[in-house]
Amino acid sequence: MKICGHFLLLLNFTLHYGHLAGALIQS
Repeated sequence: MKICGHFLLLLNFTLHYGHLAGALIQS
């Protein structure tokens, strides 16, 4: 349960950073 929650947090963090990185690369 704890590992699953940590994985979801990491996934959310990665998706958010991926969106920011994509915006920086495009501009």
